[in-house]
Amino acid sequence: MSAETGRPLPGHPTPGHPTAIITSADGLELALWHLGGEGPPLLLAHATGFAGGIWQPVAAHLTDRASCWAVDFRGHGHSPAKPDDMVWTRVTEDAIAAAEYIVEATGTPVGAAGHSMGGAAVLAAAARRPELFTALWAYEPIIFPPAEELGIPPGADLPDPEDSPLAVGALRRRSTFDSRIVARTNFSTKAPLNVFSAAAMEAYLTWGFAPADPASDQPDGPICLRCTPEVESRTYVEGSRHSFWSEVPSIERPVTVALGRVESFTPSGFAGHIANHIPGAMLEPHPDLGHFGPMQVPDAIAGSITAALLPV
Repeated sequence: MSAETGRPLPGHPTPGHPTAIITSADGLELALWHLGGEGPPLLLAHATGFAGGIWQPVAAHLTDRASCWAVDFRGHGHSPAKPDDMVWTRVTEDAIAAAEYIVEATGTPVGAAGHSMGGAAVLAAAARRPELFTALWAYEPIIFPPAEELGIPPGADLPDPEDSPLAVGALRRRSTFDSRIVARTNFSTKAPLNVFSAAAMEAYLTWGFAPADPASDQPDGPICLRCTPEVESRTYVEGSRHSFWSEVPSIERPVTVALGRVESFTPSGFAGHIANHIPGAMLEPHPDLGHFGPMQVPDAIAGSITAALLPV
């Protein structure tokens, strides 16, 4: 693999050992993971605050038919970044860099599935670099329709992204836990992560956290978030400032926009507008799920991805 495209690393992928280090357009190095399988390549793109390995429970149901890859976007997982780096155009460039690596490694374009931020990133990446992709699947992608599309009167006061409850809440997020057991208890007993399947919760704890003291040899000592509250908060702020709405109508590949139960002025409420805005896109509702659908029912989500990206 060329130095410009990526640097393969030896051994098998584990949470501490990326399959490859790839380089985004601005020179930032990113972790790319092969989650297993052989066959047509799939790129799996995570949501804000998570990491590529959150897709592991979904990939477990795909590897009998596909070669599954997952990227850690900047500031997430094993990919570094500062809060100032979280402009979503850069996140899209991260997705493009991952797709370029996989295409060069396998010799074939990729199917791409993304959740939330990851869904927006793969759609924008396909709009910019269609030759890298075969088809797209996006679960509640974060692409804001214009105000008039949502029935908001012209001139209405809109919330300042800096004051977004998600952005403000992220800054207050607890980032360190005394042990993995303490973290699991915390997340599994309160919203919003208490809807995660057991496998998804373990994936989050495995891939989304690091030892608080890297020099410690305690097997279950204190752990801390890999995506810092500051990076997460800035990612939410920048999520409403990108231009993806104007880009996605140019996508030339099949698109499936999946969503959970519809709630106004949320990603699920935007999904129908996005699907209508992309020529030929299909809308796939999952009314029993919420925004964290891919973590709630990994097997069902894998089936949806298979139908969209791995047709018989």
